[in-house]
Amino acid sequence: MWTIRPAQLDDAPIIAALHDTVWPSEQIAITTIESALAQPERLTLLAVDSHRSIGYVDAFTTIAENGSVRWEIDLLAVHPHCQRIGVGSGLIDAILKSAQGELARAVIAHGNLGAENAFARFGFAPSAPQRLWIAESQPDPDQKPPLNAHLIPIQTLTYRGLWIEGVLSAQALSTARALTPQIAGVLIPEADTTLSEDAHQLGYRLIGRYRFWCKTLN
Repeated sequence: MWTIRPAQLDDAPIIAALHDTVWPSEQIAITTIESALAQPERLTLLAVDSHRSIGYVDAFTTIAENGSVRWEIDLLAVHPHCQRIGVGSGLIDAILKSAQGELARAVIAHGNLGAENAFARFGFAPSAPQRLWIAESQPDPDQKPPLNAHLIPIQTLTYRGLWIEGVLSAQALSTARALTPQIAGVLIPEADTTLSEDAHQLGYRLIGRYRFWCKTLN
C-alpha cells in the first residue's frame, strides 16, 4: 500500500533519484531541488510505499497577465515499475485539493497519452498544440521588457527562469533570454512560423509540441 505526503527539504536526494529514473536523460541538481522546496506558494508531494518513494508531483503559483493566480502543476513523475496502479491519479487529486487561485494548468507533451488521459479524468481541457522553445541565459541587465510582454519568474525543481506570455514578439524573446537567471521558455502557436523563426535566430531551441491543459478552480 502507498500513501502521499508533503516533501521535506531532506527529500531532495530522493526526488532527484526518482527524477533520474523516470527521465534518465535529464539530470538535475539536488541544490536546485532544495532551493525550490524552500520557496513559498508551492507544494511538492511524494507517493511512498513501505520502503521507497514511487512518485511525486510539484505545483506552484504564478500570476497571469490579468493579475489572476494560477496553480501550475509543473512535474508529475511515477516510477516505471509502479505505473497503472493509480499513483499518478492519486497525486493529481492530492495536489488539486491544495490548489490556489482561479485556474490550474499543466504543460504536457502532445501525444503523452498517459498524462493527457490522467488530467482529462480530473476535468482538464487542452489548448491547441503549440511549439515549446527554450534558451539558456545570455545576460544583459540593461535590457527592458516590452510593455505588452509578460515575463513570469519561476522556480521549478529542475531550473530557475522566465516564462514568456502576453504579446509574444522577437523583442520579448530577446529580453527574456537577457534577464533570465537560467532558462527562458515560451509556447508559440504552430501557425506563427515567423515568430518560430525569430526564436531560432535568437538562439532558442525547439523542444517539441506541447499543450496547456487547464481546469477552472471553484
